[in-house]
Amino acid sequence: MRDLKLSFTDAYETDTSWIVADALCSACFELDKKTGRADYLFSFEGERSLQSGMYHQIYSCGKELFFVPGYAGNICVWNLDTGERAYYAVKENGDDGHRYVDSCRIGDELWLLPSALEQPIVKFDMRKRRAEYWAGHGEGIPEETADKKKPVFFRQYVRSGRKVYAVVGNSPYLACTDLDKKKTSVKRVGDYSLTDLCPDGNAFWFSMQGSGDILRWDAETGAAELYPSESAGEGKGYSNLIKSSGGLLLVPETGNRLMRVNPERKRVEAFCRLPKELGRMGDERAGWRRFFFYRNLGDIVRLYPNQADLMVDIYVKERRAVGRGYRLEPGWYREVFREKFLNAHFAEELSGERAEAAETWTADLDAYLAYVGQAERKTPEAGGGGFGEAIHRALDCG
Repeated sequence: MRDLKLSFTDAYETDTSWIVADALCSACFELDKKTGRADYLFSFEGERSLQSGMYHQIYSCGKELFFVPGYAGNICVWNLDTGERAYYAVKENGDDGHRYVDSCRIGDELWLLPSALEQPIVKFDMRKRRAEYWAGHGEGIPEETADKKKPVFFRQYVRSGRKVYAVVGNSPYLACTDLDKKKTSVKRVGDYSLTDLCPDGNAFWFSMQGSGDILRWDAETGAAELYPSESAGEGKGYSNLIKSSGGLLLVPETGNRLMRVNPERKRVEAFCRLPKELGRMGDERAGWRRFFFYRNLGDIVRLYPNQADLMVDIYVKERRAVGRGYRLEPGWYREVFREKFLNAHFAEELSGERAEAAETWTADLDAYLAYVGQAERKTPEAGGGGFGEAIHRALDCG
């Protein structure tokens, strides 16, 4: 089995460790701060065993942790004192599997913010443990971008008071949703292909598809100004836009040069190098991120990795970035992962009428042969294109 990575989108910090939900499988781990050892704690119940991005953010309330879904159908509440876990549904019947790309907390309310127009915004009361669904949030989206067959909000939302903002992916539109009035309004930002945003008073900063430049747009006047990058030849866009004590930081999609907006020069310039351990890790999945999320901790910005086994701390005042590596015990993926997740995934795929397994999941030979043995009485069917379909046709599996 290839070297899978322990990636995560958020971390709850204790005195000695971090609690994280793995981005690859439906499991929770504890990372020891001193040793870097990662220990498996538990699996999230009632969810698919192998689905990337099941849970993406963690909120604390007293002695309880609230794990908020990405693709998962439930909020998991874990009591740190008793060890008890409870699950509360936040997806209605008939949900077609779109994910929540972001969330925010306002008092005792958790707001789950979806990627697709037909998926409702969810307000979850942390005290009463009750979910309310608000459909129709996409009614103000222009028709040319309102494609209900696929997600339109690819990345994060940003919050200002009780309003949240999001870019309609790879379009010139900025959507503003008023959580009190339950109303969405849309403004056009020139003819740019926008990918992400960061608020700045009455203005917004935007990254653009395939560009190292940054756009500043005044929401009141509509004035837009481009800030060119000093490394235009490298610029392929940014994974994250982060407002920090050191200014607006820009995490590149590829390469290891962290950038920053210089407001005096009105340019984008180099800030520091990301850790060498990241290699040339890039965002190969259109519409998602090289780093999933981040936390702004004053003079430290903490990045959470996508397939890197590395948490990155950016020391803003010192203009340097340090990687924190984490490891599971040797053999964990071959033993525990195979038994609890990979085999369970195969069983889930076999529960239907046909034997199907996604080509994107990697298994070792023993696990795959076990799957083939279980599936031998099923009817194979090609689909989805790629190598699997080509093999299917070559073998004439009619």
